[in-house]
Amino acid sequence: MTEDKIVEYTMNRGKLFTITLIDIIRDGGTILIKTTKDNIYLNRDYKDFHTDYPLTPENLITDPLTINYIIHLMNVYLQREEDNLLRNKNIVGHVIVNNKNIS
Repeated sequence: MTEDKIVEYTMNRGKLFTITLIDIIRDGGTILIKTTKDNIYLNRDYKDFHTDYPLTPENLITDPLTINYIIHLMNVYLQREEDNLLRNKNIVGHVIVNNKNIS
């Protein structure tokens, strides 16, 4: 999502938020997207975003700007998690090397 699309999203009363966790609900595959605002739910077919659980036509997110913003934030979340994993692997690697003589 480009910066101008984010501006358009907010100008249309879209609220800015950050994704803090993506997980799967143990109901057969609904994806939970926890945010700093509200939870978002993704249908197990990876097509439909919803504002509430259980997923119904009444809580389906249909606004294209909102959907694009959510997808953009999912990519940002993924990059942040990859960076965290790399940093943590580096830390653990240094701990192992510096403590290999301890039994």
